[in-house]
Amino acid sequence: MRRTPLAAILASLMFTIPACTSSNGGATVTILGYTVAIKTAPPATAQAGTSVPIAFTVTENESDGSSKAASAKSFTVVVTAGGGTVGGAASTTLTTGSDGSASTTWVLGATVGTQTLRGSVSATQYLDVNLTATSRPATQLALTTAPSTTAQNGVALALQPTVQLKDASGNPVAQALVPVTAAIGAGGGTLGGGTLTVSTNASGAAVFSGLTLSGLVGTRILTFTATLNGTAVSLSATVALTAGAATQLALTTTPAATAVLALVLTQQPTVQLRDASGNPVAQALVAVTGAIDVGGGTLGGGALTVNTNASGAAVFSGLAISGIAGSRTLKFTATLNGQNATITSPGINVVAATITSVELVPRNRVKVGQVYGFDVTQRLADGTTVQHPVTWSILVPGTATITGTGVLNPLLAGSIGVVSTIDGVAWTNVITGYDWIATGAGSDVGVSLASEVSVTNSTGTPEFPTLSFTCSGGVFGVSVGFSGIVTGNGAVTYTGAGAVTVSETWLQSGPSLKTLTYPGATNLIRKNFALAVATNWNTVFTFNFTFNETPLVPHATAWQLNGISAAIAPVITACPGNL
Repeated sequence: MRRTPLAAILASLMFTIPACTSSNGGATVTILGYTVAIKTAPPATAQAGTSVPIAFTVTENESDGSSKAASAKSFTVVVTAGGGTVGGAASTTLTTGSDGSASTTWVLGATVGTQTLRGSVSATQYLDVNLTATSRPATQLALTTAPSTTAQNGVALALQPTVQLKDASGNPVAQALVPVTAAIGAGGGTLGGGTLTVSTNASGAAVFSGLTLSGLVGTRILTFTATLNGTAVSLSATVALTAGAATQLALTTTPAATAVLALVLTQQPTVQLRDASGNPVAQALVAVTGAIDVGGGTLGGGALTVNTNASGAAVFSGLAISGIAGSRTLKFTATLNGQNATITSPGINVVAATITSVELVPRNRVKVGQVYGFDVTQRLADGTTVQHPVTWSILVPGTATITGTGVLNPLLAGSIGVVSTIDGVAWTNVITGYDWIATGAGSDVGVSLASEVSVTNSTGTPEFPTLSFTCSGGVFGVSVGFSGIVTGNGAVTYTGAGAVTVSETWLQSGPSLKTLTYPGATNLIRKNFALAVATNWNTVFTFNFTFNETPLVPHATAWQLNGISAAIAPVITACPGNL
């Protein structure tokens, strides 16, 4: 019987017969007079990436119901799912043989799951063949959950790693009971807190838990290793380890190994917060308290409780140790996460202060017959002033006396050696004693007294002007003399009996005389002044003079007077008309 041409049949049809799928080699599809069947069927499952043979048979159906092999028929095979190849490409066109069959090799794609190959005689005439691709043997590891990129020392990783077995194409391999071991590959420290070797579950995943990194701050490389089909394989992950919670204290700056009693330590301590591995912890406002641990005495001079700064450091300042000489250790304490933490300093050798210089204060000139209270400024080698007990004495007896509290009574004019003994060492300071000087005899006599402090005269030279009382030719006079030339008058204030203060202007006698003279109009006024001094001013009183020069430059000096009545008595006696 004559068969209907395929083109005419295609033109007359108004519908398409759906394609069928087969996985067991027995399926066929009849389309427009052709029957396509699977001659050689692939297995129901095969490993991804492997090759499987497949063959199709195409039968031509006659109109009388008979059929024959469709030889020399073009037959297209296309991979439609799974990514595999046929004939080295995604599709290939075959020509059926005399028996109507066409065969090829199907190389499965790398994807696990359903893969599909389509055989067709036209775009709408096809037969799909499905196959389930399974993973190949595990050859590599993958982190389906990577560990935290940053971890805190001693604290379990926020993200715990999960390691998955995978085949060469990266497909998960569902293989249980494969041991996977975690370790630190680089960076040092300790990995702990959980089981370090975990077997894969039924899905081929090794799920770690509780892993904790400990050690110094820095980068760590974590490795995960397993033996797959006799070969050791591994992968790695990078974790930055940061400081953990503060659990301890450290002395980053220790106090000075040697200290002087009551003096500020030359090296002040700094206490740093640290975690369990010794990493610095940058935590502010943690109170750290210092105290003497061993040796007794008192720790003071600065704040004993100091808060940490932003870097977690408590920086002490001004600390000093008082008490007796000997060894000390300091203790520093803080409360960290509810627990007391303590650090003790190395030993500190505390010694008594060694005085290297002593300076007598407040003066280096004293008036005979007037008492003065003295002290000494005691300095160490670095210039630090200290105050140690002082024992007073006079180097040459008879020149002065001094009490145990440093009250000096000069007895003679001239050099006076004042001895201050401190810590068994005698220090001698020489001061100058001065007194009234008598001149002349008979009716022409005078007494003079150098000033308490020097002035710089008009020639730029410091000197001690003299206050003089004279009787010359029956005239009583009071004057101030000095070697420099003064070109202006002087102002004077003097305090006498009853604490009365008098201010007057004394006149310059002349440049050649180089004196300022009491400006009493008559000798009587001057005698009355002298009588007042002799009668009433028998206690300490002060003359304060200020001399001027042209151009105006003030020079000030003073006389501390005591027992003046006895000093000027010869002058008053020599002048007629006096008591």
